[in-house]
Amino acid sequence: MKKKFLTILICIITLIFIGTTISALKKEPKPSVFVDNKTALQSNDPIDLIEYALKQQNVNGKKIDIQSQEINESDIVIKYLYEDDGNTLGEGLVYARKKDNYLEYVDGINTKIDKTIAFTHQGITYSNNDKQFSIESGYINNKDIDTIKLSYVNKKYVLIKLDGKQNTFQYANWHGNVAVKSIIAYDNKEKIIYEYKW
Repeated sequence: MKKKFLTILICIITLIFIGTTISALKKEPKPSVFVDNKTALQSNDPIDLIEYALKQQNVNGKKIDIQSQEINESDIVIKYLYEDDGNTLGEGLVYARKKDNYLEYVDGINTKIDKTIAFTHQGITYSNNDKQFSIESGYINNKDIDTIKLSYVNKKYVLIKLDGKQNTFQYANWHGNVAVKSIIAYDNKEKIIYEYKW
């Protein structure tokens, strides 16, 4: 009788131990970064995506500063500033898709900032069978700039009012890959400071 009771007790303790171990394994947290050879970088931290984009162009970026994020239901574009090894200021954009609990890197661009012009221009366009969009952005060198006007070839335009403290601007046109024909910067009296025309 004691032997039977002892055997049952050992079986119960073993089952509790196995159940606890399996439960602990199921609750293991997901990694913050996942990379394999079959997929692009996936992360739940935008800084990881930015560092990955910089490394793709052999840039050792430091002092990364996220300026803004444009988000729709399944996509995100991040505007950021960084310094390279020579302490030169640069700007960039990262495009990622939201998947499960991660952001999956799709594309990115970064360049050194040209300080000789009133503002820079940087953009990403994306087009496939189910989605088309374009992102326009830039770095503000001239602090007299009050408003940025993006004019599209379909005669629509967007005005971006700056707050005086902004270093960058960004706008996402999530409704089609419509080309920009001009980007014009105005001061607070609506005088043109600088413009790009295509």
